Amino acid sequence: MGKTFCNAKERVAPGAWLPPWTVAEHNARYEFAATFVSGKHVVDCACGNGVGTRFFIQKEPSVIHGFDLDEGAIQYASRQLSKNNVFFKKTSALPLPLPDGSIDVFI
Repeated sequence: MGKTFCNAKERVAPGAWLPPWTVAEHNARYEFAATFVSGKHVVDCACGNGVGTRFFIQKEPSVIHGFDLDEGAIQYASRQLSKNNVFFKKTSALPLPLPDGSIDVFI
């Protein structure tokens, strides 16, 4: 097993082995959610290391905020994916560190 970037056993992570059906299920969920994000202000809650965030970036949202409790996963996602409209922060989803009514899509 390779290096993982999170503590969660079910999380898809670079270098982590999961059964192929688990990876396929995650990818199908990401692809479905990505159909709603074009031009939107998006929260990727429990974003982990950004595997799903990559799907969302391809659909060109206006902004993506990725939140997770795992500091290592957030650091990895930040190094790999942060840019002008993609932000990551270690935080709880309750409450979100964003103004009320500022989000179009919550994933």
